[in-house]
Amino acid sequence: MSVTVRPYIDGGWEVDIRIALPDGSVLRERRKAPTASKSAAQRWAESRERVLLVNGKPDRAKEVQQTTTLRNSLRDSLRVTPKPIG
Repeated sequence: MSVTVRPYIDGGWEVDIRIALPDGSVLRERRKAPTASKSAAQRWAESRERVLLVNGKPDRAKEVQQTTTLRNSLRDSLRVTPKPIG
């Protein structure tokens, strides 16, 4: 298990989390930390590392599928039939 904290390009901190899983595969996640200080980014990354150990990395395809797109939202709103005037 390894957590590296480095400066992010646009300010803030990037965390690089690497975990060796029991099956021999390596799980890696690089993200911008949602904190302002380096020490807070380190604590956040260590917490995120524990979450990844317990739950694994979420399936990105499922996350994308669950989000509502603008196209779907407009399509659903246009399905409503307007009331006649008069």
